[in-house]
Amino acid sequence: MYVSLLEDKLLPLVEKSLAAHHRRQKMVWLYQSRTVEETTPDAYDIYPDQIDKYNNEIRRVFNGSGVVIWDSISAIVEENVRACALTAFQRRDQKMYSNCYDFIHPGFGAVSLGSQLIFNHLC
Repeated sequence: MYVSLLEDKLLPLVEKSLAAHHRRQKMVWLYQSRTVEETTPDAYDIYPDQIDKYNNEIRRVFNGSGVVIWDSISAIVEENVRACALTAFQRRDQKMYSNCYDFIHPGFGAVSLGSQLIFNHLC
């Protein structure tokens, strides 16, 4: 279902926006970060293979559209989530692994570093 939404609804809007602003606008699509299967709660029912399929469809749909696919943060997020899970019972460093309550979402440290990478690339 999401594939048809990407192709039929989102892509035309993206192309229209990029065409209207021509060379003054860049659009960056941030890949969905993979989960660590061993630490993903069963309640979420989201697994790495599903995320890989989604990301592959994103790359296919946006191919040639001018959208920059940003996947550099993927390794940072995956390691951050893994570290959160490994240190869950001995967490003392609240700043580095903040907001790692479910072992699926990255902490603020990973998001901040990823944002810095994007800004450095664009500027």
